[in-house]
Amino acid sequence: MDHVAKQFVGAWRLISAVQHMADGSKRNNPMYGPGGTGYILYSDTGRVCVVNINPSRAKWVNESAPSDADARSAMKGIVAYAGRYEVNAAQGYVIHHIEVDAVPNRIGSSQKRFFEFSGSRLILRPEPPLPAGVVDYLITWERVS
Repeated sequence: MDHVAKQFVGAWRLISAVQHMADGSKRNNPMYGPGGTGYILYSDTGRVCVVNINPSRAKWVNESAPSDADARSAMKGIVAYAGRYEVNAAQGYVIHHIEVDAVPNRIGSSQKRFFEFSGSRLILRPEPPLPAGVVDYLITWERVS
């Protein structure tokens, strides 16, 4: 594992997920809202695990037996996946190879993220195509000690 790849290893807490819009405005990722919380974990054995949620999701009426509406609302505010990762330091990107995901359709896919380190923060930018109207997307993480 090279020096740059070693910088990824550890636990990171979500600070923000800001989308820059074509009209010049900014918005928080609509899936997590302004108070989105989450973690990304990178292991020294090449594994990544991500869980992000919108903490204002509605609570279920019955935790052990959610209604169909409860289950649907829970999926609207969560991103959860894990798999292998690889770092291309020369070109400044990391690829997450998804092996498990809350959304079954994403299993077997890969997500490319351009990265930069700034102090105790890691900033990831998803590779295009981005959502409609989004011209840049910065996901900022802070190292957890």
